[in-house]
Amino acid sequence: MTRGRKPTPPGVKLLRGTFRRDRQRAAVVPPVADAPAAPPSWLSAYARRLWQERVTTYSRRGMSVAGCEGALAAYCQLEAQIARRWQKGQDVPPAWLNALRLFAGEFHDTPSSQIGRGTPAAPPNRFAQFVRPPTGMR
Repeated sequence: MTRGRKPTPPGVKLLRGTFRRDRQRAAVVPPVADAPAAPPSWLSAYARRLWQERVTTYSRRGMSVAGCEGALAAYCQLEAQIARRWQKGQDVPPAWLNALRLFAGEFHDTPSSQIGRGTPAAPPNRFAQFVRPPTGMR
């Protein structure tokens, strides 16, 4: 991983008015324009319904999921299994909920994953450079 701040996405630069074509980097993974294949046959009925809803939502967003069909299928099946266990009144393992949260973040289904990096809440302390380091840290 490279050091420093993550680069600002080109879409954000366009909104800010600071986009420069000469500084634009080529995409590491070129976008795939094809629609995703049909849902896998091993998905349950509810997971297939989730698959169709998600593909429709992602296409409205302009987000391609082609090439990520396996992860999307696992995401839909996991959510279907969690819903089934909740309906039956059974406990859901915390690891399942954590995996669902991670899938939701990767597919930008959470509010926090849909926004970019904001500015820091407080301005940096301009006197921080004058602070003496703790004893034993030199």
